[in-house]
Amino acid sequence: MTPLNRIAELKLKSAGVKVTDNELPIIQLMQWGLAIGIRMTHQRTAAELLKMSLLTEKKKVYEKLVTNIPGGLLTFEKFLLKLSPRSAAEELLELFDMRLKA
Repeated sequence: MTPLNRIAELKLKSAGVKVTDNELPIIQLMQWGLAIGIRMTHQRTAAELLKMSLLTEKKKVYEKLVTNIPGGLLTFEKFLLKLSPRSAAEELLELFDMRLKA
């Protein structure tokens, strides 16, 4: 499991959310964020997130999300570690929204 997915898994567990094996923790954390009321900044966010969660090639899903993160992936991971589960979900959703706008 990648460090970013481990961080997402930790955030989910600290929020009391059961992590499933059939889905990437980063996707689960974003889905949880939407479920608890984090507002989407892009109209297609929920539909695109569902579409990504249904893809079988999880490596492609992960790479699509983390390619060319401003400041780098390691910096983003360190930043997420300091956040609450809700804030971490918000940051991942913002990153996902950036990908939708690109």
